[in-house]
Amino acid sequence: MQDSMRDLAAGRVKAALILDDDVTESGKLRRLLDTLGYDARVMTDANAALDALHASAEPIAVFFDVEAYGETLDGQGYTFLIGALLEDPELARRHIYAIISSTADDVEWALGKALDRLNAPVFSKPCAATAVETYLALARGRMIPPPPPEIATI
Repeated sequence: MQDSMRDLAAGRVKAALILDDDVTESGKLRRLLDTLGYDARVMTDANAALDALHASAEPIAVFFDVEAYGETLDGQGYTFLIGALLEDPELARRHIYAIISSTADDVEWALGKALDRLNAPVFSKPCAATAVETYLALARGRMIPPPPPEIATI
């Protein structure tokens, strides 16, 4: 199990970062995360968000808006951010990622393997509070996988 999942399971993930330029949607998610006990903040700049992720020694639950069409996170920001996370395996493991999108099916199709490598689910926008709550609860409940069975030698 990833270290970030261990930290989430132990209740050590206290911060949440929302990358979204839609103030209405990001405000709803921020209020939900605050209610769930996270210190949530909203950012709109991918470079500033990446700096914040690098600077944080503590794991952060990161939710970011990715749209297949349009100008989200200054157009190419989400591609930059995902690429930067994939180039830094330690950073990719330190935090927990989830995507929120009004074009969820297209985003999942276009970024499928990258999202798999980040263990990032894609939620449809507007995102139901129960979906976020369930995701965080499941992440907290993940157990360390058992070791692989021993292979008998002949």
